[in-house]
Amino acid sequence: MNTLLSWPDDPFALVPKPAFAPTARRALEFAGGEVELCWMPERAQRSGKPGAGRPPFLASPADRILREETVLERGAIAITPNKFPFSDRHLVLWQKRPIREAERELLDAVVSLAEKVEGTAIVNSIGAAASIPRAHAHVLGERLGFLPRFERATVGSTFGLEPGGARLSRLSGLPIECLAIDGPFADRIALTHGLLQVRMTTAFNLIGEGETLYLIPRSATEIPAPHFPQALGAAEIWGRWCFHDQQAFENATAESLTQAFQIAGYAPGAAG
Repeated sequence: MNTLLSWPDDPFALVPKPAFAPTARRALEFAGGEVELCWMPERAQRSGKPGAGRPPFLASPADRILREETVLERGAIAITPNKFPFSDRHLVLWQKRPIREAERELLDAVVSLAEKVEGTAIVNSIGAAASIPRAHAHVLGERLGFLPRFERATVGSTFGLEPGGARLSRLSGLPIECLAIDGPFADRIALTHGLLQVRMTTAFNLIGEGETLYLIPRSATEIPAPHFPQALGAAEIWGRWCFHDQQAFENATAESLTQAFQIAGYAPGAAG
């Protein structure tokens, strides 16, 4: 863990308890494991949510959120609640400087905090389920254990990057390209940040669970309709599928989730 950042013993106590109360939930066997499906119609009310009707430019609410809702600051990072949570313990970490993508300091912060609370770190980019064009990340106070169950296969290259003590592999059996980065904290963060810099895809998702970071390069398709009729993000890859629409929630199958992954991402092994 990164010991340069000091966090409260219970950072979730800084914010009101999130109103995470799905209208309905169900479990589904998928890719040899189990994922959770949640019908959450309130998330359709998010301002600027991804969709066909979203215009190419919108005024960002990030400055207002940081001004009115910040509960803790650590250097270049601010922490706020999440108005539309997908966990019952949920924080949002923001890069205070107005940039679009996570820099090393945000990765340091979100992963170290997630490890402290034995939870999960999640990062979405614009084009992969983010609704605000300011670098931010989520810390959830739980782990689902869906991704850690997959076996690993060797990736043949580190793409010109020096891995140090970090190890790069891919998940076998998941129907989307998902790279796993393991190793000491600093080396793991450095390799992940380096991979984000040399990637050739516009969009990505990043998940930190346990002492592994999972990096998912995304295709140009953000909404893999009709198989998943909304933006597919890191929450779904993590194992919690958040549906806005009741019919889509009720009709979802392992095959439709597989098709959604295949459209929204790259085929396993695409990274070489």
